[in-house]
Amino acid sequence: MGAAIAAKHFIEEHGYANGSSSSFIGFDAVAGFDYTQKDSVSCSLCANHYSRTV
Repeated sequence: MGAAIAAKHFIEEHGYANGSSSSFIGFDAVAGFDYTQKDSVSCSLCANHYSRTV
């Protein structure tokens, strides 16, 4: 069974996580979505300070 069909069945049975609707931003927003990627960023979430890509 495909992931989309499984998700559809889950939502039909259990509802959305936030109780009301999906948080999908819409196709128009996706088409205009842009991002930049940075590598070797030091992670500050723990004492190890691993290098990661964000």
